[in-house]
Amino acid sequence: MLKIAVMPIRLLPRAEAGEKLGLPYQDALTLSLQTVLGSAQLAQQENDVSKQAMPALIAQITSKGGTTFAAMQSFAADNFSGIIDNAVQHCYQRAVALGKSDYNQSKK
Repeated sequence: MLKIAVMPIRLLPRAEAGEKLGLPYQDALTLSLQTVLGSAQLAQQENDVSKQAMPALIAQITSKGGTTFAAMQSFAADNFSGIIDNAVQHCYQRAVALGKSDYNQSKK
């Protein structure tokens, strides 16, 4: 899998959104970081890399009518999965192009 260092790109809008809601920027960023860390730790604790694991975990942590549910509805409406897929595709295409460029440079 490609290593895509885009987490700061995803954290910035979360922090800015928290700031718009009245939180100090530093608090909003800290909450955002802690949410990401907690989610990653929870997923890692599951120790299940099957294709069914993530949807099951999402269902486990999502209460109908809760805050995560509201976010999931927003993600679906805004095609969040498509946005992520598009970013991964662009990253892959660039990695291939860079690899070809590196290969051509090494042949000179």
